[in-house]
Amino acid sequence: MKFNEKLNRWFTKEGLVYRYDEKKDKLILCKQHKDYKGYMRAAVNRGDHIESFKVHRAVYETFVGEIPEGYTIDHINTIKDDNRLENLRCVTMAENNRNEITVAKRRAKGPRSEFGRKFKEHYGLQYWEDKKLFARERSFVQRYGHCSWEVEDGRN
Repeated sequence: MKFNEKLNRWFTKEGLVYRYDEKKDKLILCKQHKDYKGYMRAAVNRGDHIESFKVHRAVYETFVGEIPEGYTIDHINTIKDDNRLENLRCVTMAENNRNEITVAKRRAKGPRSEFGRKFKEHYGLQYWEDKKLFARERSFVQRYGHCSWEVEDGRN
C-alpha cells in the first residue's frame, strides 16, 4: 500500500483506494464507480467541491510515477475496471491502439462492418447519413438476427 499526496489517498497494487478517517483512526475503503466509458473512478473531497479521478491513472502514478505528456495508461488485458498495477502500462495512443487484445476485438467485430455494407447496399446511405435509421436497423438485427428488409424481401 502506498500513499498519494496529491490525492490524499492510499492505493494498493490491486487497484483499491483508501482514505484515512481521523475520527476512527483507520483506513476506510473508498467507493468506486464506473464512468460512462467503463473506467473506474473515485472521489476526493476538496472542501468546497468534490473532485473525481480515474483510478487506473492514480494507481500508475502512485507506484510508478508521473505520466508523461502525450502518453496514456493502457489496460493490457483491455478490461477497463481491472486496475491492478501489473495490468497497467504507460504508452502512446498509437501503441494503445495496437494492443493485441484490442486489435483482436476489432477483428471480431467483422459482422458490424458486414452489416454496414448491407445497409449501404440496401438504402444507398452511409450510417452517418441517417443515424436513426441505421440504429433502428442494427437494433433489429441484434434482436432478430437478420435485417428488416430481408423480411420484406421474403428471405426470412
